[in-house]
Amino acid sequence: MTIDNDTAREYAELLTGNARPFSTLRLMLGTQLILRIDNGLRFDLHGSPHRLTLCDLIYNVGEDLFELHFYRGGRKVESLTGLFADQLREVFERHTLLRLAVPRICGINA
Repeated sequence: MTIDNDTAREYAELLTGNARPFSTLRLMLGTQLILRIDNGLRFDLHGSPHRLTLCDLIYNVGEDLFELHFYRGGRKVESLTGLFADQLREVFERHTLLRLAVPRICGINA
């Protein structure tokens, strides 16, 4: 499935320009460092059993696909490209062993 350029730009803006992904990442991963990079985000990975320290989540506008890049001690150790949006959660959880879930607060999902 290919999307038009306007929709692709809108997705990229949602990923990089909206504050909500930042709040969600902080809730789910305990992330402190979140930076905007070109068409994506860079964030730290606290508590990853694989000792991964950073992750880049990049949206490839032209192909409507995502990339994940994992770092350990400042060195890129793994890159995954050509990911569809519905694959991101499973791939991220499998590679980091971190669970992406919004915590329950006072019995209500945040």
